[in-house]
Amino acid sequence: MNDPRVKGACAPCLPYATITESLTDTAMITYRELLQQLQQFTDEQLDSNVTVYDEGIDEYFGQKVELVFTTEECDTLDPDHPIIRF
Repeated sequence: MNDPRVKGACAPCLPYATITESLTDTAMITYRELLQQLQQFTDEQLDSNVTVYDEGIDEYFGQKVELVFTTEECDTLDPDHPIIRF
């Protein structure tokens, strides 16, 4: 497999598409696909803090990243839909 690296504040980073080689054109993933990737992490990676990268603004978010679930009041997603909020 080629090893294309992305440049940025924390280069080198492997893009998710390179790791999985199974993304759609929209680069959307399911939580099941995310779980499959997490199951391949080392113990050290699993113990690290969750960090979210916003490519549009070239910014990393590692503080206040939480897993939350939608409520009945959400008119965009079904109730209990998991969301990674930062």
